[in-house]
Amino acid sequence: MRLADGGVRDRAIERRSDARPPAAGGLALATLSALAAVLAAAFFRALPLLANRFHPDEALYAYFGRLIASGRDPLLAQVVVDKPPLAFYLLAGSFGLFGSGEFAARLPTYFASLLNIALLFALARRLYGPRPAALAAWLLALSPFAILFSVTLFIDPLLTACGLWGMWMAAAGRPRPAALALALGFLVKQTAVIFLPFAQAEGAPSGLGGAPGIGLGLALLVAVFSFAADPNPDGLERVAEDTGFLETALEPFYNIFPDYTLPFIQDPLISGILAVVVGTLIVFGAAFLLARAQGKKAEVR
Repeated sequence: MRLADGGVRDRAIERRSDARPPAAGGLALATLSALAAVLAAAFFRALPLLANRFHPDEALYAYFGRLIASGRDPLLAQVVVDKPPLAFYLLAGSFGLFGSGEFAARLPTYFASLLNIALLFALARRLYGPRPAALAAWLLALSPFAILFSVTLFIDPLLTACGLWGMWMAAAGRPRPAALALALGFLVKQTAVIFLPFAQAEGAPSGLGGAPGIGLGLALLVAVFSFAADPNPDGLERVAEDTGFLETALEPFYNIFPDYTLPFIQDPLISGILAVVVGTLIVFGAAFLLARAQGKKAEVR
């Protein structure tokens, strides 16, 4: 859907007017299954809730929350903050309700991870029906990565909740709640912009116009400015360096873009930018062809 269109809701309903509504029994059973998935997720995520101490970034986020909760720096004007403030104000609220400990600090992302399961079910049910939606809810509920990540202070579960809410509202033809959700997502983390093409996809025309074209344009724009990215290693490579097991890593049997460069271009700046651009085009092309093939299958049915 397009968030700016006035007739979005009517078109969303019209596109589904020919679809067979799910049986009441099937929908109720899927909803109960999704509720069970949320309860199971709550249990499995509670087990490692206090199993690990803070990562340095988690400790920094908790510090920001305590500065707000204590009133010492409610606007975070005296510290360097590289992210929007909404997640830190949620942390501060949790500190105010439950005390300034690690347990209270982990609660916002813990509950956001549970909310993500319900939102994923709602989005998938509208797009694909109750059975796939229930399956999606269970897959997320039992995902080992999601379980472990949901008890950290990293703000991605909050961002995901806003993104799923926005896409659900977009799929339902409700542009104002969709816009609100994505705006809140941007207040959590700037990368919320990645959800915009998905939010527009409901009303996008086929071909490379509409949402696919917007998504490709945004991706290429980011690729062009990739030279400004932090050159220091991050993620698993950073952990491997810090803990000393990087030297044990084995080289892959293939290496399309070694160190994110094109080896036949000598200039490192141009080589890095073009590697990102080429990789973006490859991924976009593969995704577009797969989506087009799926669309043709749906038309045949």
